[in-house]
Amino acid sequence: MTTGHPLALRPGMRVGPWRVLGRLGQGAFGAVFQVEHGGRLHALKFALRGPGSEDLDRTDARAIRELACLLHAVHPHVVRVWAHGRWPDARTGYHYVVLDYVEGATLAAWVKREAPSARRVARLFSRLARTLGELHARNVFHRDLKPSNILVRAVDDAPVLVDFGSANHAESLPLTEGPLPPGTPQYRSPEALRFHRENHSQRTARYAFRATDDLYALGVTLHEVLTGAPAFSPTLPREVLTEFIETRMPPPASTVNARVPLAMEAITQRLLRKRPEDRFPDGGTLHDALEAALHDATSDWDRPLFERPPPERTAPTPRRNSGEPARMIRGRPRRLTPPGGSRAQARSMASSEEGGTRARPREARVLPDAPKPPRELVITLKPWVVGAGVALIILLTWALLALR
Repeated sequence: MTTGHPLALRPGMRVGPWRVLGRLGQGAFGAVFQVEHGGRLHALKFALRGPGSEDLDRTDARAIRELACLLHAVHPHVVRVWAHGRWPDARTGYHYVVLDYVEGATLAAWVKREAPSARRVARLFSRLARTLGELHARNVFHRDLKPSNILVRAVDDAPVLVDFGSANHAESLPLTEGPLPPGTPQYRSPEALRFHRENHSQRTARYAFRATDDLYALGVTLHEVLTGAPAFSPTLPREVLTEFIETRMPPPASTVNARVPLAMEAITQRLLRKRPEDRFPDGGTLHDALEAALHDATSDWDRPLFERPPPERTAPTPRRNSGEPARMIRGRPRRLTPPGGSRAQARSMASSEEGGTRARPREARVLPDAPKPPRELVITLKPWVVGAGVALIILLTWALLALR
């Protein structure tokens, strides 16, 4: 059985020899499926802008450039290409590429699930730094580094770079019409945003993406992993976000999470400097800095950076006619919470205790159900009662007037 569009594919259907098991994800320009062939699992990625689309040529060019970048970037920590083609027609169909299926989680999901120590995080980012250094030496730039584009392999904690849809290499032709390449705003470097602000009205202006741009995005990602919070909030208005990235440093990681080692904080702060010449010049230098920090690491590096999130609990059903009133706990979104709070909070609590008033952390409030009024105070007013009352008032008023 065949179908004309990738999004109509269902488990059991085939794309050439590849049997579809299910859809893994979908974005604006592509959809990824889990497929099987010969007993092995793979990920099959489709370019969605297909036949009949006005920008078919541009979409094809983007998909072909992604394929070329992946072929240039063959590396143990980069998702590997196994096949590519078009479907359902070999000449006019939707372009697809068959990739490794990585058994693991995105970096963000891995942090939430594993509550890793600083040592595990440093080892992972040391591998990422060396990988980027080798890709940049081949003039391959990812250009959209962020936690969702980094997978952590379950078997060995090895990072794997995925989604090279925005990537570029030295021989590729420019595809974007604006000054900046595709990317995610809160991970763009200050110099890229400054270039866009100064050249957005020039149709021919093109930003020259460099290794320091990828490394800056890696620094934003590392800060997010260490603190559990974004370096720059993605909910800010675009103009405010741009101004913050260009001019303001995010708070040092250890002031947000007291378990972040100072050596890791120093590396993160250097990655986030506003001028590219103040940052690490290449992935190899960053790798060496992380390895040196690991060499001098103490036992504190083995503590989890965060408390493990509590298991999901369902609210108990209130029991009727029981002596205890039903209770509910006000729900709050689950977050990565640094144990003990921030150092700033610790200093504030210490100063309060010195003054004789101990500051206590806020606890979740347990709210009882609103009390019901006693049964004897509940009065039901029937219509005839209301009418009799009105008549009695009129009668009394007439009698008082007659006595006068």
